[in-house]
Parts: sequence; structure tokens; C-alpha cells
Amino acid sequence: MMEKQVRYVKGEYQLLLGEKDGERYWLTQASFDCEWYWGIGYIESYRGNGRGEKSWRSHIHFDGIFLQPAKFVEGYKDFFDDRTLMDDKEIWQLLELMSAAYKCREYSDMIHRGGAHLTENPCKDFLLNPNEYARLNNCVIPELMNKVYELLAPNEGSLSLVKHEVGKRYVSDPFFEEDDGNDWAD
Repeated sequence: MMEKQVRYVKGEYQLLLGEKDGERYWLTQASFDCEWYWGIGYIESYRGNGRGEKSWRSHIHFDGIFLQPAKFVEGYKDFFDDRTLMDDKEIWQLLELMSAAYKCREYSDMIHRGGAHLTENPCKDFLLNPNEYARLNNCVIPELMNKVYELLAPNEGSLSLVKHEVGKRYVSDPFFEEDDGNDWAD
């Protein structure tokens, strides 16, 4: 079993998931990108280069590797030679939290754009939901990701890595008087 680790690389925190073939795999900190969606589930791998330094090897996505129906817990355990989470219950918890975050992110994108973004949706006006979009991005997704970090951090419950300040709103909330009236469909 590997010890849980957190490190700071290029302005963001990374949490160790495990090691495979001499490469260490780190879950990167979530970020609110382009001022409208959460970037979550990015995994980077690094390998020692013989001089004590670490060299970047790959960038992969959590959902593409671990959230495939045929894999789940056994796929997670089989992927790594050694890992930080050993208990099936903890692995299931991680998979549940990450799956929920991805589903919330996808739903948030749809209610922000007014459709699945394949073509113009005839129900666009019905699908646009600025209140739910604000709730998902200001509360739900940050809370899900912070629970992921608590699970993976060396001292559980002591780490909150989502790049946000308490009470900060990433998107305008129509319930607040200071809403600037931006068109949510843009």
C-alpha cells in the first residue's frame, strides 16, 4: 500500500492515486475553466528520470479509465501495481463521487447551453436553467470534489482543494440582487 500524498505542481495540487510500471498517477485539482465549466478528473503520470527528477509522461481522464461499466473497483485495482486506496469501500466511494461529479458537470453544460450541443435544440428555452446551473457550479460540484480530496488526502477531512473561496459564486445566481443580468444562454 502506498502512502497518501499531496503535492503542488505548476500552480495546482495533485493527489496520488497509485503507481504502475514505475509511473506515479496523480489526480489534479479541479478548476473552473473558461468561466463556465469545471475541469475535473484529469490524471497526470510522472516517471523518475534517473537524476531524482520527475518527468511528465501522460495526461489521461479518470472517467475514461475507471468509470467504464466493465471495470469499476476491479478495474481500478488491476490498473495499479500499488495504490493509495486499498479498501473496496473507499474505492467505491471514490468512483461514486467522481461519477456524480461528471454527471453534474454534463448536466450543468446542458442547462447552460440549452441542449446537448449537437445542433440547435427545439427545447432550448425550456432546458436553460440559470438557477440550477448556479447551484451545480457554486455548490454541488465543489462539494463533490472536496469529498474526493478528503478521501485521497493524507489527513482525511483536512483538505479542501477546489479553487474557490467560501461563498464565492462562479456564475451569477438569479436569486441575488447583484445579478448583472447577463444572458445565461451565451
